[in-house]
Amino acid sequence: MKKEENNIDFTVLFYKVLSYWPFFILSVGLCFTIAKVYLHYTIPIFKAHTTIFINDTKAVGLEEMSLFSQSKSIGNEMAFIQSYDMVEKTINELDFDVSYYHTGEVNDIELYHDCPFTVKLDSGEQRYYNRIYVDFISSTKFKLRIGDKQIIDEVYSINRPIRNNGFNFTIVADSNATAFVSDYKVYFIINKHENLVNQYCSQLAITKAGKDAPGILQLSMMGPITEKLIVFLNTHVQTYIKSGVDEKNATAINTIKFIDDQLSEIALSLNSAESDLETFRKKNKVMNISASAEMIKTSLDELEKEKSVEQLKAKYYQYLYNYLKQDKDLNEVIAPHVMGIDDNLLTDLIAELSALNNERNVITRSSTPKNPYLKELDGKIYHTKQSILENITNIISTSKITLNDINQRIAKYEQQLSFLPANERTLVDIQRRFNLNDNIYNYLLQKRAEAGIAEASNNADAKVVNAAKSFNASAISPNNNLVTSLALLIGVLIPIGFIIIRELSNDKIMTRDDVVTNTDIPILGIIGHNMHEDTMLTVVTKPKSAIAEAFRSIRINLQYLSADRPHKVVLITSSISGEGKSFFSANFACIMASLGKKTLLIGADMRKPKVFSELGINNAIGLSSYLINNASIEEVIFKSNVENLDVLPAGPIPPNPSELLSGQRIEELFKQANKDYDYIIIDTPPIGLIADGFILMKHSHINLYIIRHAITQKKWLEKINILYEEKKIANLAIVVNDLKESGPYDYGYGYGYGYGYGYYEGDDKHKKINRFKEFWNNVHGRYKSKNTLKKLNL
Repeated sequence: MKKEENNIDFTVLFYKVLSYWPFFILSVGLCFTIAKVYLHYTIPIFKAHTTIFINDTKAVGLEEMSLFSQSKSIGNEMAFIQSYDMVEKTINELDFDVSYYHTGEVNDIELYHDCPFTVKLDSGEQRYYNRIYVDFISSTKFKLRIGDKQIIDEVYSINRPIRNNGFNFTIVADSNATAFVSDYKVYFIINKHENLVNQYCSQLAITKAGKDAPGILQLSMMGPITEKLIVFLNTHVQTYIKSGVDEKNATAINTIKFIDDQLSEIALSLNSAESDLETFRKKNKVMNISASAEMIKTSLDELEKEKSVEQLKAKYYQYLYNYLKQDKDLNEVIAPHVMGIDDNLLTDLIAELSALNNERNVITRSSTPKNPYLKELDGKIYHTKQSILENITNIISTSKITLNDINQRIAKYEQQLSFLPANERTLVDIQRRFNLNDNIYNYLLQKRAEAGIAEASNNADAKVVNAAKSFNASAISPNNNLVTSLALLIGVLIPIGFIIIRELSNDKIMTRDDVVTNTDIPILGIIGHNMHEDTMLTVVTKPKSAIAEAFRSIRINLQYLSADRPHKVVLITSSISGEGKSFFSANFACIMASLGKKTLLIGADMRKPKVFSELGINNAIGLSSYLINNASIEEVIFKSNVENLDVLPAGPIPPNPSELLSGQRIEELFKQANKDYDYIIIDTPPIGLIADGFILMKHSHINLYIIRHAITQKKWLEKINILYEEKKIANLAIVVNDLKESGPYDYGYGYGYGYGYGYYEGDDKHKKINRFKEFWNNVHGRYKSKNTLKKLNL
């Protein structure tokens, strides 16, 4: 039964892999060299990091100044730190607008604080170029070149503004520093501000330290210049901390501004009342009022004080209404309780609006305007704002009712004042105005002092735990150990992959085991590669060679194959032309004749006749001549130059070889030849292409199928396997020809177990045997011979 196709013997594959050891050394060496070149020329990337702590608890003592004295969201703060606006503030503090580079042999190297000059951008429109080269003519003179080709034919001087050709900057340098850079290839790039900010936004990474430290954040960046990374990270952290303090102070500053505006108005009224009071007393020499007038004045003072408070609240409500209508930043709005307003509903609504607004700001920094959740937030913000405005409108209406009530009560007391003497009545009126303004002024001064204290007591919610340092920066890429390891691994895998692909895709017979695996037909023997290609009759010209010994082994094995049957007629065939049928036929005939047996070699391939010139025979007349009755048997059989060997050549090519081989004369030929010869060897056309071989098989006692190394395809064995299994070919055996495997167990002269000779006479190329190769072949050969001996039934 035919064996499974493509059934890989991994032990055999292992031996093949080892046999490619020079390829392995070359591959590993090449990959290792490429890795070293890559590591040498690749610009290293470093990672710098800093750690900050964010206090996420409520700010103690600030509730009176802020509506938003609530716990900070770490997630929101992370988005805020990485936002475009925050990064832009940091970039504005740094000198990153211009990048400097030195042109290297392979890569350009960025220079940070190592460039011999500095580019100072002037105000005004600035054109952005890819590269601007500075070619120094002397220590103070230079030319500019845009890119590699666009040379500006103008000489510039250091420390002088350049405002032409689209340039608007000054190259600042010390002539001593530029004296050595005449051959120093330096260029700079003016970075577009928006692109620079976006670049650092994308490079900045923020991670939480862990569950045990929820307020600890680590900020990190990667880049080729460690110093630049450290400067940015440390500056960015300070920018963030300052921004937090400024945000806290914004409410207090706005409160102080609002109170100052009110104080300015009250101060004018207070000064006016005080002046009027002093003038009246001097003029009328009245210092005090009567008891009844004092009682009325006290009641009026209380009402006036209550009225002033309500008026101040009304001003705040109007301020808040206008503030919301103008869509200003809610983080800067004055809290209601700062002005003595304890309205929990209003405070809660404003706090809710502020929370929604903060959430929207966070999402906007990391999302697009088309985000559906943004639309949902906008709807919530709108409805909340409308609720606040409606609430303020109702409060203003209520405040007006309260003021009307107070005014009515004041009017009653003023009516009582009308019964007092004129001087006393005037004094009470002036005194009332003075006391009212004085009380309001003192109240506002108190609130301003509270706001000032709150501003002074504001502390940052974040602080630096570990600042970015150069010694903490680590190299990220390239990873020398990883690259080297991968190079070595790839160097090993490339040959292995090549061998596996080669084995899987190769459909030809390449090894002895390929034959053993793909057929159950007995293997009669194996012929090694003919090292003596100058002669066809190797068994005659090199009788002690490995090839000659292989033919002798096949002759011996032939006796063990169906020993009870005669083996006078041996038919030689194959799948296609070029597999060595004629070579085997001629040498096998010679080896049989060497036993002293009369042997006849018949060239039955009349379609592509082989000329046995080394046997002293030509094709002028032969089998085709006999079959068409143009010659007798005696006329077409010739004596060869090998003793006991006669040859019947194919003769001229006939138009109908198959019909001739099926005729009566071929029967007569074999009948006569069997009487005259001990052995008949038939060299036939390949049965894979032509049916002539099948016609002649009825005259043969044994049929030998020739397989040639690297020529015969495995699929062709399928056809012969089918014929063998269906018993359409009797007494079939296989001979493997031209096998290019070497060693003392290579079947080169037998059937799998040699006599241990290292080489034979004439095999000069095999006289020197490497000890490693000898050891390898012994191990390999023992493994192979075990399976093949089973095929030979030995």
